[in-house]
Amino acid sequence: MIKIIGIDPGLAATGIGIVRGTGFKVDGFSYGSINTSKNTSLPTRLDQIFSKLILMLKDEKPDLMVVEDVFSLEKYPKSGIILGKVSGVILLAGCRADLPSIEVSVREAKQILTGNGNATKMQLEKAVRHLVSLTTPIRPYHASDALSLALIGLFRYKKYIDQSLRSKSGASVISYIEGKLLKKEEERIIILANQIGYEILLPAIVMDTLKTKTAGEELSLYIYYHQTERQPKPVLIGFNLEIEKEFFQHFISVEDIGPLKAVKALNIPVREIASAIESKDAAKLKQLKGIGTRTAQKIIASLKGKMDKFALIAGDGPEEIQIMEDISKQMLNVLVSQLGHKANDAKNMIAEALKRNKTISTFEELFEEVYH
Repeated sequence: MIKIIGIDPGLAATGIGIVRGTGFKVDGFSYGSINTSKNTSLPTRLDQIFSKLILMLKDEKPDLMVVEDVFSLEKYPKSGIILGKVSGVILLAGCRADLPSIEVSVREAKQILTGNGNATKMQLEKAVRHLVSLTTPIRPYHASDALSLALIGLFRYKKYIDQSLRSKSGASVISYIEGKLLKKEEERIIILANQIGYEILLPAIVMDTLKTKTAGEELSLYIYYHQTERQPKPVLIGFNLEIEKEFFQHFISVEDIGPLKAVKALNIPVREIASAIESKDAAKLKQLKGIGTRTAQKIIASLKGKMDKFALIAGDGPEEIQIMEDISKQMLNVLVSQLGHKANDAKNMIAEALKRNKTISTFEELFEEVYH
């Protein structure tokens, strides 16, 4: 489960909204405001906002902070300057709490939640109430605005967290690696790509497919890139198939299952795990390393109804995956070298073809599906 805090900056009242949930499902929420007195000096008021927010972030431990991107009206430049100072201490609090933060304009929030970037505060508040299943009005409006920011942070969590990490590191998130196997250990490998060695964690289901691989052999993996403010060192987790990576992202959305725990847990084929979830087979899920009865039940409750396509994954034993890997490489070479496609476009074409037709087993079948 993910927790997002949304903040609407204001000197007199800074709105606070917190939501908990997964994807588009809201499991809980709270809201309020941090108030300061106009009879107090500006530095003191800013310190009060900063100090109270620091304590709140320490208690709540959110996964992401979404702050309204303030602007200044030409007629009221002083108000814009003051709001900028409030935003500054809010963002500083997020940084001190080692929390990923993103700024979102009020227009974007209105567009996402109401379909109208020019919606009124009342219309936005009504949309927020509907999304959190609340019948009574949310007051003050600062709190309603903050909840709207928290909601879109929940709905767009992956996009916003990636933006936050990229802005901090200045680097793009790694999603695919192709290179030579340099070293192989029990749970990880090192791939040499462009003269750089990448350490990659592998679930058991992936490591099993590499048993016959030796140092110097070519290897390609889809990568789940894990980095947070609390864990700034990037962790790369590798998969043979993009659909395995997609399943992994669903799997770690379950409460109490983080990426590192998930890596250790995946010791039986994805299709079997998916089938167990859809059939509510908790006993099967308990075969996963580190998964007990309670967690198995959480997995079923969170993911049932979302696993059908993963249950249909073709046999993913070592031989089948190696064959498809060779066919895909051959197809990639044809698309790029002979037909003039860009490498990234060609990879996407192949991936989409394999998603559409899971019975492909030859180069000819893959070629026909790519140009279906």
